[in-house]
Amino acid sequence: MRKCIANISNYLHCCLWLVLFVFGFQFNDAYGQDYKSEADSVIAGKTTAGKVVVLNDLSVKYRNSDIHRATYFVKEALGISLENDYSEGTALSLKNLGALYYLTGNYDSSKILYQDAFDIYTELDDQVGVSNILNNMAVIHNMQGDYSEAIRYLNQALAIKQSLGEMEAVSVILRNIGNCYNYQGKYTEALEYYSQAMEVNDQLKDEANKMNLLINTGTILETQGAFIEALDIYNAALVIADSLDDFNHKAMIFRNMAAVYIELGDTEEALRLLFEAVIIREELNDKAGMSATLNLIGKVYEALGNLERANELYIQSLKLSHELGHKREIATNLNYIANNLMISRDYRGALAYFRKSLEIANEIGLRPEISQNYRDLSMLFAAIHEMDSSAIYLDGYLALRDSLDVNIDDLIATHRITKVQEPVASPPQILKEGKTAQQIVIKDETKNILFVQFTISLVIITGLVVFIFTLLGLILVIRHRQRKR
Repeated sequence: MRKCIANISNYLHCCLWLVLFVFGFQFNDAYGQDYKSEADSVIAGKTTAGKVVVLNDLSVKYRNSDIHRATYFVKEALGISLENDYSEGTALSLKNLGALYYLTGNYDSSKILYQDAFDIYTELDDQVGVSNILNNMAVIHNMQGDYSEAIRYLNQALAIKQSLGEMEAVSVILRNIGNCYNYQGKYTEALEYYSQAMEVNDQLKDEANKMNLLINTGTILETQGAFIEALDIYNAALVIADSLDDFNHKAMIFRNMAAVYIELGDTEEALRLLFEAVIIREELNDKAGMSATLNLIGKVYEALGNLERANELYIQSLKLSHELGHKREIATNLNYIANNLMISRDYRGALAYFRKSLEIANEIGLRPEISQNYRDLSMLFAAIHEMDSSAIYLDGYLALRDSLDVNIDDLIATHRITKVQEPVASPPQILKEGKTAQQIVIKDETKNILFVQFTISLVIITGLVVFIFTLLGLILVIRHRQRKR
């Protein structure tokens, strides 16, 4: 009996080591030994403060290109800071870790980290740190549709930065205030802040901030139907993103350019750009960016007549938006689903989704989304021959549309928008390969199959672990009984 138990025990030990090897291999694959080597090489011979600063600098460097590497470095910095009771380093590391959680859509965790950093900066009377956190908190509120709270935070941060003479930060905060107005469809106010931000930035030559301002201005040009001008702006931004090796913003630009190509009827070009954006979003684990991109891919499939596939993508996007608490994106998701149902002549279902989308848009003051829902509801009621209701929503749409219009000539003159003189960045790899939209769809389905295979493997490994520990428990029971004898 003892020999049998010994054999089983040896077998289980082998299984345990196998499981540990599998999981250990995956962990090393996720982070890589080179992370530690790079960290060790840059902190060698430095003081505690020096180590923390250089590790945080590395984290910021990789933030938009390698999220795992960036996370590793900032956590190392945080560990060193806590171990040495270094408050300034702890606050800095918490702030940068919060930024990484924000980028991956973990807003609740990001807020907690920002609040902890804010408390330390306040205790240290570090106004630079306090104002940085105020700006970062505002960005989260902006993404979640709480625009008044975002603007309140930003105005506090702006006052501090102006008093400190930090003009680079002043430009960024002005841009962020402009974004709050942009999302609400208050384009004139948004452009005023973008213009102020650009004037400040012209003196600083901050390419990253210039890139963001170009992207923001391009989105307004899109809303006004100035699609060629928007593409010029996006191409200029893409040149900068390439020079900065900024994959996060490259994905954003690809997605925005795809939206323009959809409007221009070039669905194949749009789909290619969107799948390039998806690849980057997956690599960066960017849930917010993925949600927005999936939504547009759905639009392409809808334009191609594949309503079922489009609806699947809208629902995937909606789930991500709910998970993130992105009310603006949720309103858009619901509107897209409603339009899909209306095309399928499911008017009752479409009406429910339109009304829910309109409710959310009204709740947080999303004037562009309100206008879109008014227009779509007018069309729906006309389709079911309820002309009085159709007329009411049409009047609402026309009244709101006029308030959303911006004089394009003034916009171009004021913001110095011209044709791009620099060579446009090389097209994404997926474009160079000359693949058709059908080939890209097949690639997407293959990725889904691989994901299923990975899930099955994970289930098998989990089952093996459960089996091992069950047998271990059985062995312990048998040994316990033997001792009693």
